[in-house]
Amino acid sequence: MGDDLFRDFRQEFSNAYLGNKKLELKFLLQDHISIGDLAKNKSGMNLFTVLKDKGLITYTNVKLLSEIADVTENILAKTCVTKYKRAVGSQYDDRGGASLSLYRQTLYKAMCLITEDRGGDLENLIDHYGLDSLGFKNKWDLEFHLEKEVKLNKTQKLLTDFANQLNAQAKILLLEVAGGSGVTGGGGGLTTKPTGKHEIKVDVKSGKIVKPPTTEITQDDFKHLRTIVSAYYDARPDCHIMLMVLFGDHVTTQKHTTINTTIDLLDALDESNDLSSNDISIVYDTINLTGHYALQRKLKAKISFPEVKPIEITNFSNYRQKIMKFGKGITPNDVATIDGHYNNPVKKYKSSWGMIYDLEFEQSIFKESNIDEFVANLKQCELPSSSAKLLE
Repeated sequence: MGDDLFRDFRQEFSNAYLGNKKLELKFLLQDHISIGDLAKNKSGMNLFTVLKDKGLITYTNVKLLSEIADVTENILAKTCVTKYKRAVGSQYDDRGGASLSLYRQTLYKAMCLITEDRGGDLENLIDHYGLDSLGFKNKWDLEFHLEKEVKLNKTQKLLTDFANQLNAQAKILLLEVAGGSGVTGGGGGLTTKPTGKHEIKVDVKSGKIVKPPTTEITQDDFKHLRTIVSAYYDARPDCHIMLMVLFGDHVTTQKHTTINTTIDLLDALDESNDLSSNDISIVYDTINLTGHYALQRKLKAKISFPEVKPIEITNFSNYRQKIMKFGKGITPNDVATIDGHYNNPVKKYKSSWGMIYDLEFEQSIFKESNIDEFVANLKQCELPSSSAKLLE
């Protein structure tokens, strides 16, 4: 049964990449399949057989194909992966599986921006590399040839030379891959570029994806996400007050009294346009800020969901991130000391999160505009630990 399910999945996934989409598939697999094998295997099914024989995809791990579905934003392929994961069930485990490199993902986004119209990027590239006689009709075949013959990713100079023949948007993306040459904003700093439906932002120094290639999921997957996130946090009542602190900038204080469960909180984020099937990036950031990677594993087992660690946090301010670090780093003795400093009689907080919530939202003792004053007061309290430094 397992072999039949795995074979049917590969065939269905292959059907999501026909015509020019098959060329995109071959492009994305260049780091995993040799140029020779890519050239002689005409169908997606044959390519997946090569991946299977090399152990790069298995019955219990199709992480590589899942990432391809995500980066190409192919709804058919993403649905296929989601159905397959559910069918495999608890046996599915994509830890340690083959994956797409950041270079390959970003180069793909740049390729999608390359123009093929008369006088466009394709003609410029053919002219620049003296390839008129080879009769290239599309950018994917041309790039396939260049990666084989010129070896674009061999040096920064070669990739930069390629990028300089392209339109501004594609050029910016590739220059960041090449090491930031020519990127505005401080020589290799961060630059946002539109990439069709979404934006991608890459920090070439850290390798972080600042804005993930896709943050959109299907409505069915979004329903599953809400159910999984709710069940995860409702089973951990001590996390409720932490989430209220975390989303303090997204949910108005007036709303707090109506939020009793995690689903109430998700509804509030929906109302504020911070969470929807069109953009679930706030869930990525929540997992990274809280360190609740067990939630990521639960989500990946049911829906199309990425590895979140490489994704830079963009939905929470630096101030809120510092508050979260403070809440996680402060000790019970610190909490007792701060309680005694600000409250008479003491409130005997049960957790650091209860204390932070009370001081920030109930008593308004600190907020972003006067956080420096709050830090100075903490230092005067001579806390047993050095946790006050987490707010600096």
